Amino acid sequence: MATIISESDSDYEAKISQLIFIEGSKNNSNEILQETEELEKEVKSHICLDVIKASLMSDTSSYICKEGEKLEELYSTVNK
Repeated sequence: MATIISESDSDYEAKISQLIFIEGSKNNSNEILQETEELEKEVKSHICLDVIKASLMSDTSSYICKEGEKLEELYSTVNK
């Protein structure tokens, strides 16, 4: 009967070890998920900033082009 108890104890310890491992894995999974979500937010904010920057550069470029066209018109009328 002593061998049965010791086998049961080792099974019990193995199950406890498995549960501890599973709980640790869950915690690691949650941490990885949180880090992934934070990285996704950072990437989205960088993309938004890039889009805004590109939009502003485009607006500035079109403004500069329009001003350049106005200057060309003025220059051509002055030279006539």
